[in-house]
Amino acid sequence: MLSICIPIYRYPVRPLILALQKEIQENDLPCELICTDDGSGQDTLDQNDFLINDPTIRYEQLPHNIGRSAIRNHLAQQSTMPYLLFLDVDVMPSYPDFLRRYLHDLTSSTVVYGGTVYATSPPSDPQKRFHWRYGHAKEQIPSYKRNQDEYRTFKTNNFVVQRNYFLTNPLDESLVGYGHEDSLFAYRCARQGVRIRHFDNPIVHLGLENQSVLITKLESSLDNLYRLHQQNELPTTPLEAVFKPGALRWLSGQLNGLLPVIRAKLNSDPNAPMILLDLYKLIYLRDHELHAGA
Repeated sequence: MLSICIPIYRYPVRPLILALQKEIQENDLPCELICTDDGSGQDTLDQNDFLINDPTIRYEQLPHNIGRSAIRNHLAQQSTMPYLLFLDVDVMPSYPDFLRRYLHDLTSSTVVYGGTVYATSPPSDPQKRFHWRYGHAKEQIPSYKRNQDEYRTFKTNNFVVQRNYFLTNPLDESLVGYGHEDSLFAYRCARQGVRIRHFDNPIVHLGLENQSVLITKLESSLDNLYRLHQQNELPTTPLEAVFKPGALRWLSGQLNGLLPVIRAKLNSDPNAPMILLDLYKLIYLRDHELHAGA
């Protein structure tokens, strides 16, 4: 019934695989495991070489990185079950009956998102503390709130989708780098009248980034968001107001000079307030818009 699709990139997958296999084997669940390495280095390949000889897993190593959307589309094409569960490699199920919760009622919705949580205690590494705080503030959202805005709160790190629907409506591979392939998928679901159902079956996000890496990734996601705006496919995000005519003109003057100052603060201070990150995103996008109109 369920193809579990895991794109691997520079992260050890063994803990996740062992957790999934335990539930599958103990409950004789109708699931297949498909893993594809998206051009990781040799260190990652060595860490995950146990996959090669495991007969319960279909494993493939790609010679070069094809990107976040393309690797998920590739995994879907390798699948054989009528439903797909996409999981990021750097996660762990929150509940021992994680798969059974999805399998319980597969036919009720085309797309189902289980949610994301973060560890209750902060990481010991101060460079990863900002990402932990960001996750709690921006991504750890209970299902009753996610269902109030079903398209805006969708992520691709933990969702089930009907295979036939996904194969005819794959992730957009024109978006390069990091971010908003999930927003665009949700936007197209909304245009087609395809509902996204949210429920509480979260994964724990373990792969915390160093603070400067996270900020760089967030900038990449803003670049993609601006690209979608130019293509007239702007998804519903809290930042869409930046692109309304005459919006946020107050950002076009003296505040633009604060961009490098705020970025330096966000790169170095684990306790930087989240409102500072929100302001940085607004200025960054408004800067794109001003340069395009110059």
